[in-house]
Amino acid sequence: MNAGSRNIGANVGKAGWLLGALLMLAGCQTTSPVPKSVALDDTSFMGMWTTYRHCEAASDLDTMLLDARKLDRVTHQSIAGIGHDVLLPQVMKRWVSEPANRLAVDPKAMAVACSLRTGQSALSAGNYELADEMFQAVLTYPEGMYPYYIQQARQGLAQLNVDANMSDKTALSSSFTAILAATASKQ
Repeated sequence: MNAGSRNIGANVGKAGWLLGALLMLAGCQTTSPVPKSVALDDTSFMGMWTTYRHCEAASDLDTMLLDARKLDRVTHQSIAGIGHDVLLPQVMKRWVSEPANRLAVDPKAMAVACSLRTGQSALSAGNYELADEMFQAVLTYPEGMYPYYIQQARQGLAQLNVDANMSDKTALSSSFTAILAATASKQ
């Protein structure tokens, strides 16, 4: 091999590396950025935290209800446009989990805690309809992730049933019997 062909081979190798690097950089620039979640556009994390703290400190049931609903609405909004499972067949989607929460605290935990507190406060105030609504809202969250809150909501519904029966009011929720049966079977 002569020096000229060796020099050409070295230049081709350098050009290959340069071309590869340019393609990688161009590829990164041509993908669209991940859009922000609608939930995080509406309320920043600090906004959610402020709402949660407001719910925890409030004594007015209407204010607590608004806070609980706001937190619940934010946590049920999905991250728009990410579509982590869009291309998968329906049969395979059940094996794909939700993207991990990247915030310092769990927004769903804040929402479920606020709903529980609102339900407990409504029960103490004798506002049985609101208490039932809030306890039922807590029961919509996955039990495996929030067992404490689920158990407290079931206990609240049981107490609500007792209070409603003692005050000669009909049970407000058709699920009281089912909740009591589920609570009894878990104990």
